[in-house]
Formats: sequence, structure tokens, C-alpha cells
Amino acid sequence: MSENGLYYIMGGVQGGSKIKECIVSLSERCRENAKILYIGAAHGNDPTYERGFTNSVKDTRLELDVLHLSEEDEHSADEQRISTAFGNADIIFFDGGEVSALGKVFERYKLQDLCKAAFERGASVGGLCAGGSYFASTVIHTSLEDDGALYVDPGLGLIPDSAMTCYIGDRAQIQRLRTLENVSYQRNETGVGVPINQVVTWEPEQGYKKLLDDALGPIIYTPD
Repeated sequence: MSENGLYYIMGGVQGGSKIKECIVSLSERCRENAKILYIGAAHGNDPTYERGFTNSVKDTRLELDVLHLSEEDEHSADEQRISTAFGNADIIFFDGGEVSALGKVFERYKLQDLCKAAFERGASVGGLCAGGSYFASTVIHTSLEDDGALYVDPGLGLIPDSAMTCYIGDRAQIQRLRTLENVSYQRNETGVGVPINQVVTWEPEQGYKKLLDDALGPIIYTPD
């Protein structure tokens, strides 16, 4: 595993091949047969999404672990199982879904501390859309529960002084980018718009970089 951890955000995908490309690229930082931890809490552990992810990485050398975490389900993984899974993972992948659902699971299981510890020992920590942008200070996102309305909510702040949104490249990108620019200046945060089929990484010394060379780079607003 790399000595330095990174946070990463996938801006949306069109097909599982991009997920595979992302994960394989991240695994190049790790030892051979890297371990990846998949968490689908943001979409309620929907087996369809989980199966899609599993299929996208099944032909790799990655060792896959899956945690089912829920705000309400008493049969969710216990504390020791969660701690061990995070401690063993080289790549932690939170799938996309609802930011509100993800936030409740983070609070219940104290996942912020586990993610920070994994990052500090060199792991790649992030995920798809909500699963990755939630690590920013501010998240600009839609909610399927409210007919796709746009929301601005606090994130974890593990990527400091940052505001993020995803799905740049779809029909709603103009509204997202306008909101991102406004939030960036109002809150004095770096605004990052992550395109579909792209992954943006962040490291303390390196800042923001795009991971995939064959896709558009991020749109970045600086408040100065």
C-alpha cells in the first residue's frame, strides 16, 4: 500500500467498465491482490447495485469484502466486523445513492473515524457520487426522494475547505455548476465539479487530480 492515502470521487458512470477502470487504477498504488471494501449503505444495500459492482470487478485480482450497514437494521454488521473490514482494506468504495441515508449510517457506526484512520495508513477512500462527494466540506446533490431537487448539505470535511458535485455532463449540469460556483465564493471553499466517467483524487500535498486520462477533467472554482 502507498504510504500516503487519498480520497477519490467518481462523478457518475455509464456502464460498469468505468467502475472497473477506476478500481484497477487505484489498486496500482497497492500491494498485489489488494483488498477492496464495498459499502452500499447510500442506496439501502440494494442487491442490484451490489451485484453490478461485484460483476464489474470479478475479473480483477482484487479481494472483495462487502459490508451491509443500515441505519435501522439490527442485523447490520457488528462493531468488530466493521473495524476489521476497514482495517484490512486497501480501497474503500461507498456506492452512490442518497446523501441523507449515508450520513445516518456514518453517524450510527462512527465511520468518519474509521475512514480517516484508513486514509492515514495509506488507503484509497471514496466512492461513486454521494459515496465520494460526502467526504467534502459541502455536498451539492439531488435526491430521488424529492423528484431530483437540488440540495446543499454539509459533508464530512475530510477533504478540507471543499464543495463538490457530480454528474457534470448531464442535462442538469448548468444548475449544478451555478450552485457550485455560488457556494464556492460564499463559503470560501474550492468548488469541484466531477464529470461523468471521471474520477477526481485529492491528497494533501498534491491537491486535486483526474485519475482517468481518456475523460474530461474536473471543473474547479477557487474562491480567491
